[in-house]
Amino acid sequence: MASLFGGINLSEQEMGSMEKNLVHRASQKKDFLRLKNYCVQVNEHDFNDTLHKVSTGIFKENHQAIAIAGYIHDAHYKLLSPIDLLKQYQRQGFDFLKEIRGTFVIVIIDHESIHLIRDGAGRRTLFYAKQGNLFTFAIEQKALSQINRFERKLKQSSIVKYFSFSFIPERDTMLEDIFELKPNTIISYHPVKGISEQKFLNLDALEKHHENDIDYWKEALRKEMKNDVNFLLK
Repeated sequence: MASLFGGINLSEQEMGSMEKNLVHRASQKKDFLRLKNYCVQVNEHDFNDTLHKVSTGIFKENHQAIAIAGYIHDAHYKLLSPIDLLKQYQRQGFDFLKEIRGTFVIVIIDHESIHLIRDGAGRRTLFYAKQGNLFTFAIEQKALSQINRFERKLKQSSIVKYFSFSFIPERDTMLEDIFELKPNTIISYHPVKGISEQKFLNLDALEKHHENDIDYWKEALRKEMKNDVNFLLK
């Protein structure tokens, strides 16, 4: 298990507050990076967890950096490190996300921009806050709401949604200006251009195989699940 958090123009005290509120998720600092006005930190528990240790961490090269919490592998079940993934991003841009699998949240700093990415199934969570000139992110929203200069205000529409559905759908949370990053989504932030959002997997564009019957897909699913279980049990 690991935690990931950071933002732009954050003080050491603010980073310390976020770390304190995530100590139950990960208690030991693994990597910290400050690049231009951005900072990001990855913590982990001291578990003998080879699966997560390979992918979790931070790697920087010149004006680009990548931070990962989780595990990531390719189509052949080879675990990928932050170095591997930053190199893929440099070669392919966001298209590299179409070729990886796993359970992860990724932060990429690229010159003046920062990109937040959540895996396609949403098995890891990532929240972000934008309020005035404050932009920050963490794997749990309470790490954001406890920053002193963040003004905590209940979101009235979220209260209605919660009492209607017993949960809050889409990206909203109970607080104004804090949002959950949706699965299969990239949020990009630039100090001048602001925030933009895009999907990295277009399921509608996938090739359809209407000629294959239900038995074919049952067998394909069985093989995929067997491979995934064997990978996780290594």
